[in-house]
Amino acid sequence: MLNRQYGLYRNIIPRHLISGNDLFCNRELNMKHIEAIGFDMDWTLAQYNVEFDLLAYNGARDKLVKWLGYPKEVLDLQYQPEMYRRGCVIDKKRGNILKLDRHKYVRVAEHGMSPLTREQRHVLYRQTFQDLQTFGGSEYVCMDTPFSLVDCCLFAQLVDLRDKMSGVSNASYEKLWVDMRK
Repeated sequence: MLNRQYGLYRNIIPRHLISGNDLFCNRELNMKHIEAIGFDMDWTLAQYNVEFDLLAYNGARDKLVKWLGYPKEVLDLQYQPEMYRRGCVIDKKRGNILKLDRHKYVRVAEHGMSPLTREQRHVLYRQTFQDLQTFGGSEYVCMDTPFSLVDCCLFAQLVDLRDKMSGVSNASYEKLWVDMRK
C-alpha cells in the first residue's frame, strides 16, 4: 500500500498469483512463540489427498486385525475414495449409509455397499415426506468432513464383509463402528 504523505511503502497484497502453497490468516502471528501447528478438518489449512487418507484407512484396517482379532480378510479391503461424498449419514444401528435431501427424506440408502430398494428404505425410515425423522443422536453419524469419508468407506466394507462371512464378527453394526473408530 502506498502512503505518499508519510513516504511509506508497504506491500500488503502479494504480486504473485495465488497458489496451493500460500497460507492465509485473518491476523498476523509471531511464529517465534508457536510451538506446534495442527491441521483442521475443513480444508482451510490442509489439502487432503488419497495418500493422507490411506494413512488412516490402512492404520485402522491393520489394527482391526492385529489388535481386535478381526479375520485377515479385512486386510484385503482397499480404500475407494470415490465411493462416498460429504453429506452422507451413517446409520450405525442398521449398517446403512444414507443420502438425505433438504427435507431429511432418505433419497438413497445402501446397506454396506449394496443399494437398498425404495421399499426397503420406506420400511426402515419413512414412507412420506410428512413422516419427519431427525437422524440425530448416537445412532447416526454425519459425514461432514473430507476425513470422515475414510470412516464411511471402511464401515461400509466391514458391514459387507460381516454379512458375507459369519466369521468376521457376530457383533452388531454399532460394534463394528466402535471397533473401527478405535
